[in-house]
Amino acid sequence: MNYIVEFEGTLADADGCFEKVFSEAFSQFGMPFEKERLKDYVSLPLDRLFSEYYTGCTCRFRDFMTMYIGLFDSHFGLITPMEENLSRVRELIRSGANVSVISGCYEMYVRRFLEKHGLSVQSVVSTDRTNGGIPDGTMLSMCLSDLHSEPGETVLISSDTRLKSIASEMGIRTD
Repeated sequence: MNYIVEFEGTLADADGCFEKVFSEAFSQFGMPFEKERLKDYVSLPLDRLFSEYYTGCTCRFRDFMTMYIGLFDSHFGLITPMEENLSRVRELIRSGANVSVISGCYEMYVRRFLEKHGLSVQSVVSTDRTNGGIPDGTMLSMCLSDLHSEPGETVLISSDTRLKSIASEMGIRTD
Protein backbone atom coordinates (compact mmCIF):
# COMPACT_ATOMS: atom_id res chain seq x y z
CA MET A 1 0.00 0.00 0.00
CA ASN A 2 1.12 3.55 -0.70
CA TYR A 3 0.50 6.54 1.53
CA ILE A 4 0.39 10.29 1.06
CA VAL A 5 0.78 12.13 4.35
CA GLU A 6 0.06 15.79 4.94
CA PHE A 7 2.85 17.57 6.82
CA GLU A 8 1.06 20.50 8.47
CA GLY A 9 -1.59 19.43 10.92
CA THR A 10 -0.77 15.73 10.64
CA LEU A 11 2.97 15.18 11.14
CA ALA A 12 3.70 18.58 12.62
CA ASP A 13 2.10 21.71 13.98
CA ALA A 14 3.84 24.43 11.99
CA ASP A 15 1.39 27.25 12.74
CA GLY A 16 3.66 28.94 15.30
CA CYS A 17 6.56 28.96 12.87
CA PHE A 18 4.45 30.18 9.95
CA GLU A 19 2.84 32.91 12.06
CA LYS A 20 6.24 34.31 13.10
CA VAL A 21 7.71 34.05 9.60
CA PHE A 22 4.79 35.64 7.76
CA SER A 23 4.10 38.35 10.35
CA GLU A 24 7.75 39.46 10.34
CA ALA A 25 8.19 39.22 6.56
CA PHE A 26 4.91 41.02 5.87
CA SER A 27 5.86 43.74 8.35
CA GLN A 28 9.22 44.32 6.65
CA PHE A 29 7.48 44.76 3.31
CA GLY A 30 4.59 46.88 4.58
CA MET A 31 2.08 44.14 3.88
CA PRO A 32 -0.88 43.75 6.24
CA PHE A 33 -0.74 40.49 8.20
CA GLU A 34 -3.99 38.93 9.39
CA LYS A 35 -3.53 35.94 11.69
CA GLU A 36 -6.88 34.47 10.66
CA ARG A 37 -5.60 34.26 7.06
CA LEU A 38 -2.53 32.20 8.01
CA LYS A 39 -3.81 29.04 6.30
CA ASP A 40 -4.37 31.08 3.11
CA TYR A 41 -0.79 32.40 3.24
CA VAL A 42 0.63 28.90 3.77
CA SER A 43 -1.45 27.40 0.98
CA LEU A 44 -0.03 29.68 -1.73
CA PRO A 45 3.34 29.40 -3.47
CA LEU A 46 5.47 32.35 -2.33
CA ASP A 47 5.57 34.08 -5.72
CA ARG A 48 1.77 34.10 -5.89
CA LEU A 49 1.49 35.18 -2.27
CA PHE A 50 3.89 38.08 -2.83
CA SER A 51 2.23 39.31 -6.02
CA GLU A 52 -1.18 39.08 -4.35
CA TYR A 53 -0.32 40.98 -1.15
CA TYR A 54 2.57 43.30 -2.05
CA THR A 55 1.51 46.55 -3.70
CA GLY A 56 4.99 47.68 -4.74
CA CYS A 57 7.22 46.46 -7.54
CA THR A 58 7.20 42.68 -7.82
CA CYS A 59 10.92 42.99 -8.60
CA ARG A 60 11.38 42.87 -4.80
CA PHE A 61 10.29 39.22 -4.70
CA ARG A 62 13.91 38.04 -4.45
CA ASP A 63 14.37 40.18 -1.33
CA PHE A 64 11.15 38.77 0.12
CA MET A 65 12.25 35.23 -0.66
CA THR A 66 15.65 35.76 0.95
CA MET A 67 13.99 37.18 4.05
CA TYR A 68 11.45 34.32 4.17
CA ILE A 69 14.19 31.68 4.08
CA GLY A 70 16.19 33.48 6.78
CA LEU A 71 13.14 33.82 9.00
CA PHE A 72 12.14 30.19 8.45
CA ASP A 73 15.65 29.10 9.43
CA SER A 74 15.39 31.25 12.58
CA HIS A 75 11.95 29.98 13.59
CA PHE A 76 12.25 26.34 12.43
CA GLY A 77 12.40 25.22 16.06
CA LEU A 78 8.80 26.37 16.55
CA ILE A 79 7.55 23.46 14.43
CA THR A 80 6.32 20.88 16.91
CA PRO A 81 6.06 17.17 16.12
CA MET A 82 2.78 15.31 16.36
CA GLU A 83 4.36 12.22 17.91
CA GLU A 84 1.45 9.81 17.55
CA ASN A 85 1.23 10.40 13.79
CA LEU A 86 5.02 10.35 13.37
CA SER A 87 5.10 6.95 15.10
CA ARG A 88 2.34 5.67 12.86
CA VAL A 89 4.19 6.76 9.69
CA ARG A 90 7.43 5.31 11.06
CA GLU A 91 5.65 1.95 11.45
CA LEU A 92 4.22 2.16 7.92
CA ILE A 93 7.71 2.74 6.53
CA ARG A 94 9.14 -0.14 8.59
CA SER A 95 6.43 -2.42 7.21
CA GLY A 96 7.55 -1.61 3.65
CA ALA A 97 4.94 0.98 2.70
CA ASN A 98 5.86 3.70 0.23
CA VAL A 99 5.23 7.15 1.68
CA SER A 100 5.09 10.61 0.12
CA VAL A 101 4.57 13.85 2.06
CA ILE A 102 2.75 16.97 0.88
CA SER A 103 3.39 20.35 2.43
CA GLY A 104 3.08 24.11 2.24
CA CYS A 105 6.65 24.31 3.61
CA TYR A 106 9.59 24.22 1.28
CA GLU A 107 10.95 20.72 0.70
CA MET A 108 14.27 21.39 2.44
CA TYR A 109 12.46 22.20 5.71
CA VAL A 110 10.17 19.19 5.51
CA ARG A 111 13.14 16.90 4.85
CA ARG A 112 15.08 18.48 7.73
CA PHE A 113 12.14 17.86 10.08
CA LEU A 114 11.63 14.28 8.87
CA GLU A 115 15.33 13.50 9.19
CA LYS A 116 15.38 14.93 12.71
CA HIS A 117 12.55 12.53 13.58
CA GLY A 118 14.02 9.47 11.88
CA LEU A 119 11.76 9.35 8.82
CA SER A 120 12.83 8.80 5.23
CA VAL A 121 10.11 9.07 2.59
CA GLN A 122 10.01 8.49 -1.18
CA SER A 123 9.15 12.08 -2.02
CA VAL A 124 8.12 15.44 -0.67
CA VAL A 125 5.76 17.48 -2.82
CA SER A 126 5.66 21.03 -1.58
CA THR A 127 4.68 24.42 -2.91
CA ASP A 128 8.19 24.90 -4.31
CA ARG A 129 7.51 22.03 -6.75
CA THR A 130 4.13 23.17 -8.02
CA ASN A 131 2.27 26.31 -9.01
CA GLY A 132 -0.76 25.07 -7.16
CA GLY A 133 -1.44 25.49 -3.50
CA ILE A 134 -2.73 23.32 -0.73
CA PRO A 135 -5.15 21.70 -0.96
CA ASP A 136 -4.58 20.98 -4.61
CA GLY A 137 -5.14 17.93 -6.77
CA THR A 138 -1.90 18.68 -8.61
CA MET A 139 0.12 17.95 -5.50
CA LEU A 140 -1.72 14.68 -4.94
CA SER A 141 -1.17 13.71 -8.60
CA MET A 142 2.54 14.44 -8.25
CA CYS A 143 2.68 12.18 -5.18
CA LEU A 144 0.95 9.39 -7.10
CA SER A 145 3.51 9.78 -9.88
CA ASP A 146 6.44 9.82 -7.45
CA LEU A 147 5.08 6.68 -5.77
CA HIS A 148 4.35 4.99 -9.12
CA SER A 149 0.89 4.39 -7.71
CA GLU A 150 -2.72 4.42 -8.80
CA PRO A 151 -5.34 6.28 -6.73
CA GLY A 152 -7.01 3.04 -5.59
CA GLU A 153 -3.67 1.77 -4.25
CA THR A 154 -3.08 4.87 -2.15
CA VAL A 155 -4.31 6.21 1.18
CA LEU A 156 -4.20 9.86 2.23
CA ILE A 157 -3.47 10.54 5.89
CA SER A 158 -4.53 14.11 6.60
CA SER A 159 -6.42 16.27 9.05
CA ASP A 160 -7.52 18.71 6.30
CA THR A 161 -11.12 18.04 5.29
CA ARG A 162 -10.74 19.94 1.99
CA LEU A 163 -7.70 17.86 1.04
CA LYS A 164 -9.55 14.67 1.98
CA SER A 165 -12.45 15.70 -0.23
CA ILE A 166 -10.16 16.32 -3.21
CA ALA A 167 -8.42 12.98 -2.63
CA SER A 168 -11.75 11.14 -2.48
CA GLU A 169 -12.85 12.75 -5.75
CA MET A 170 -9.60 11.48 -7.31
CA GLY A 171 -10.23 7.93 -6.06
CA ILE A 172 -7.61 8.10 -3.30
CA ARG A 173 -8.75 6.47 -0.08
CA THR A 174 -8.67 8.61 3.04
CA ASP A 175 -7.86 7.71 6.58
